[in-house]
Amino acid sequence: MNNPANILITDKVPYFLTLLLAILALQFNYTLDSMSKIPVLEYNFQDAKSKAGDTLYHKYLIIKNLSNDKMIENFHLQLKFKNKSRSIILCPDIDAISPAAIIQEDPKFTKDKLAYFKIKLIQPGLSYRIKYYTNEKEINPVMHFECLKPLKIINKSFYTFLLRNQFEINFLSMCLFLILSILYIIKISRNI
Repeated sequence: MNNPANILITDKVPYFLTLLLAILALQFNYTLDSMSKIPVLEYNFQDAKSKAGDTLYHKYLIIKNLSNDKMIENFHLQLKFKNKSRSIILCPDIDAISPAAIIQEDPKFTKDKLAYFKIKLIQPGLSYRIKYYTNEKEINPVMHFECLKPLKIINKSFYTFLLRNQFEINFLSMCLFLILSILYIIKISRNI
């Protein structure tokens, strides 16, 4: 009776490795292709360092266009806390992370619970940092957005890691496959 593990010690290993790599590469590229059909905007809430006893906490919201070839135009973003909450947003501001374009309009905010930002254009691969102060250490405000064209907004995750590092992952996969192939050829040549 043949043991399935014996495939690794036969001369069929290159075929098995090629098939395995092809399936993994196909799945990886299918996932990235389906995610990149429309622009993808990654967001990530971050806390700035604060001192013990602070009543206001400095926070950031980083947004980045992960698309390789799609610009995001006329993007409107609103940060707000729920009406019944005692949370407030103070001193909202937005910075273009170099080399992103400069914002032409200042953020607007009302009643300490709402901050509104308008970004005319987010080029592929570029980022913006939204800064604000709040009295909430653990809770982030709710994000609402408006854009004229379809757009995916995804929290920083494994999927956004794949999109950001697509080229590097493909390159490392090919290098790994080449190294394994060379090691296999060396092993076969020693056994002859």
